[in-house]
Amino acid sequence: MGCQGGASGIGLAAATILANKGADVHILDLNQPIDTLSTKIRFRQCDVTNWIQLRDAVDSIPRLDFAFANAGIVENTEYFTDILDSDGKLQQPTYDVLGVNFTAVVNLVKLAWSSMRRNKIQGSIVITTSATAYAPEQSLPVFAGTKLAVSSMMRCDTYYSLYLS
Repeated sequence: MGCQGGASGIGLAAATILANKGADVHILDLNQPIDTLSTKIRFRQCDVTNWIQLRDAVDSIPRLDFAFANAGIVENTEYFTDILDSDGKLQQPTYDVLGVNFTAVVNLVKLAWSSMRRNKIQGSIVITTSATAYAPEQSLPVFAGTKLAVSSMMRCDTYYSLYLS
């Protein structure tokens, strides 16, 4: 199962760009970065699907002006393929994709927003979604659903922010 968070892919590229522009960057990811990080980037191993680990990681950041919810994984099996247990009964699917792509994103948005509000910071929260949210791939139904869900949440948060302004 491929995982892309702050330690690789789009997340690492964004972290590197922000660090090169002078930002102090904190990467939260389950996986260690493969590349050597800039001295402006701090890595913290964190299971973003674990509320306590994520909360503690966000709380450890002295000033949070910008949050980039980027962790994402895809199904590692064909979702609609039947997988049977030893008794020949249908097994419950795993929900790793929901945990990483939706729950972790919702939780990071909540934690970042709370931190910014508590510290009176007018910051930004960015959520990575996918074109698959709007043109689903047949082989990635759960991935597509989670990306559409965070897109919808992002719109609600935007309207909520405008309402509070």
